Amino acid sequence: MEHQLVETLLESEVYPCFSINIPLKNNPTEKNWNEKMIEKVQKNVLKQIHVEFKNETAQKLENNLSQLISEIELTKNRKGVGLFFTPFSKRLVEFPYEVKEKVTIDNHFDLKDISYLSSISLNYLLLDLNDSIISIYEGFNNEIREIKDDNFPVKIFDDYEYAKPSLAKSFGYGLQTTEDDADKLKYKRYTYFVKQAEKKLKLYTLHNQVLFVSGGKKEISLFKSKTDYKTKISGELSGDFIHQSAIEKGKLLEKTIHNYIEQEEQKLLDRLNDAIGKDLAVCGIQEVWYSAKSGNGLILMVEKDFEISGYEVSAEPNLYLSIPNKEYDIVRDAVEDCISTVISKGGKVVVFENEKLKNFNKIALIQRYKS
Repeated sequence: MEHQLVETLLESEVYPCFSINIPLKNNPTEKNWNEKMIEKVQKNVLKQIHVEFKNETAQKLENNLSQLISEIELTKNRKGVGLFFTPFSKRLVEFPYEVKEKVTIDNHFDLKDISYLSSISLNYLLLDLNDSIISIYEGFNNEIREIKDDNFPVKIFDDYEYAKPSLAKSFGYGLQTTEDDADKLKYKRYTYFVKQAEKKLKLYTLHNQVLFVSGGKKEISLFKSKTDYKTKISGELSGDFIHQSAIEKGKLLEKTIHNYIEQEEQKLLDRLNDAIGKDLAVCGIQEVWYSAKSGNGLILMVEKDFEISGYEVSAEPNLYLSIPNKEYDIVRDAVEDCISTVISKGGKVVVFENEKLKNFNKIALIQRYKS
């Protein structure tokens, strides 16, 4: 979802592009604080609009700002919002993490916060297994909804009439039990329904979506042993969740999602170290800037709050950190420029928590080829 949002915002490379972050507080008692913060930001931005722009452009900007402000729901549980608008388009984004108050006017939108939101967000499928029904959910972070269609849920019918115990034919007068046979038959029938669910599941995993499974340990174990999904499962949640709501299931999945994202981040850091050893990666803002501007950026990694200004000279791919002895333009935030450049050239951006890239000078780039 956020990857699509990044692409949508990137398409708006016109002047002016307004990128505004407004911090909010979750506590219901802080409603007045939120209202005052929004009012303050709106007042300041309106002032900038009417100082820097005139007539029709100013009116369009003011209208889009007002509409976005009206869409902010103060009762929702989030820690900030982002307002992205031009005279011709507008978009409201909600942030589940704290953001700093910021207003930027440029010829492209600021994408770092959106990229960070993408890095900590996850689209996935959840397959819920128990002995009477197999359900599937689609989820985004801790919000999930059950998919109900011609394929799911799969109801497990146990309509076989098991034989009653009978007198044993030998070794005394005990009863001949059929309990073991009944358990084996139930196992066989459940396996049949699991295989049917597997066939249907393939219709939903065509795009290599992340797959979590939940349910009893016995059901999860059987599913993994009887299907081709053992190596495709990204996380498990053991327990009987059949009577829990989607909201409750979503909350229980938070740790599973967090663990998955951390594992993926570690894989990426391992890949970065390997790329450095093969001269296929660079670290530090100047080296990353040069490689990105040259179109050699495959995967850009940067810390969430890393910002740095600089100077660029026309027709040069270099970033100067001190004023050069030639004509130059000021680069407000070189990190933002690297992000938009890499994405515009088909690369990927992953934003990490602060300090996670301290060994790489806060920013690193895996390259397409050796420079």
